[in-house]
Amino acid sequence: VTVRGVEWRSLDFRASAQYVPNTGGGISVQVGNSTPPHPYFEAAMRVPAGALINQVTFYLQDCGTQIVGHPGALADWYFAAYNPTKATGHFILPVARTPASMWDCDLHSWVRAVSPPVKVLATTSYVAGVDPHSVTSGNEPPADPKLIIEGAKVRYTCPNGC
Repeated sequence: VTVRGVEWRSLDFRASAQYVPNTGGGISVQVGNSTPPHPYFEAAMRVPAGALINQVTFYLQDCGTQIVGHPGALADWYFAAYNPTKATGHFILPVARTPASMWDCDLHSWVRAVSPPVKVLATTSYVAGVDPHSVTSGNEPPADPKLIIEGAKVRYTCPNGC
């Protein structure tokens, strides 16, 4: 299951996705007058019930410059499960910053293993998520955003059929 950046949605009304041309569907995060402290974006990963999730890949471009003289990741990435029938949720892959080796503004695929594999339940929704630390404001989209959310992919097996 693969999603493009344009399929991610904001969890906060003060943040929105801005399409970035020539990226194949990547987005940057745009905010209005009020910047939320954590402008989370998530993408639904529609994996069939009974499948075993064993890997999540995040596709991203991170320039890794938060504060001049103090380089750092511009995003935290995670994979989570929500059970609306019980109003609960939990991280399958905990929040983790973009690795320093990827802070070069180039396109990267960050593969994270799910170990042990997680069985997909019919009552649960699964999402790839990001907490971006690089947002832009104003009336015009940025010419060269420092963080681009390109997409995500979930790898799974169906040992007993799905």
